Amino acid sequence: MATYLSTLGQKLYSILPQNEHTRQLSKIEQEQTLLRTALTTKSGETFQKTITQTSDALQAERQKCSTALERMNGSFYQDPKSLLKKAWDRIVEHVKNALSIDVTERGQLDGLSSHLDSLASTPEREQAKSAIKNYISTEQKRDRIQAQMTQIVSSQKTGPKATELNTSLLTERKTLENRQKELCGSYFQDPDSLLDKAWKSCERDPALLDAYQQLDSERKSIETRLISINHQLSIPASSDRTIEVLSLESMTAQLQALEETKSKATNLAGIDWKQTAYNAAKLALVTGGYVLTQTLLV
Repeated sequence: MATYLSTLGQKLYSILPQNEHTRQLSKIEQEQTLLRTALTTKSGETFQKTITQTSDALQAERQKCSTALERMNGSFYQDPKSLLKKAWDRIVEHVKNALSIDVTERGQLDGLSSHLDSLASTPEREQAKSAIKNYISTEQKRDRIQAQMTQIVSSQKTGPKATELNTSLLTERKTLENRQKELCGSYFQDPDSLLDKAWKSCERDPALLDAYQQLDSERKSIETRLISINHQLSIPASSDRTIEVLSLESMTAQLQALEETKSKATNLAGIDWKQTAYNAAKLALVTGGYVLTQTLLV
């Protein structure tokens, strides 16, 4: 019995993670030391690595905001593919059906919503109320994303890639302005412009209208993009949400997370794994009998 107990105990002890948590604890403490040093000195490899990670994360978030804004606003004013234009068209349709009123401007919505609330409910009126709520909700979401985008750009202008960002925007603006001039010319109805030439071609052959409309859509997209670029160029560098501040916050959060992990690892590292294995072996012998212990010993 004693031989079985000793052999089984050694077998169980060999497969328990008695060293894993100790190794993990040592690694955590090393990471904590690096982070504390970086927070104190604001220099070194860990600090620079976090600065780079913060910059990359901001750029990724900026791209997400840009994509979301394009879905909501479209490529140009009143783009029929945009979420806001679709939501607006539903308002026009449902309010017309419910109240026989033409909706032509955003300022009408609050009054229309109050008016609909004061009337007895009908399917048409409920659709109109829902359309107005949906539009306002989409608009508010767009505004929140735009504010987030502005904050991101403001923070980026404090980082190591600030000059690169500014140069990129200026280069893109110049490229778009050159293309805009090709499309529109130097003045209204410039005969040398692509749009004027395309329009005159349409007058001779209506089948060429699609080509003109494609050029005009490009013109509107360029105008919208130029507005966005000029807005981004005008955003001042943040005085409080700088890349450095965001990086320090990130390192502080990492330290807190490591402290929680360290606490768990410390508890596990402090377990007497040899005694645990011995107790498990005794339990196996008592409850599992010969067959079970032979299986464990294989």
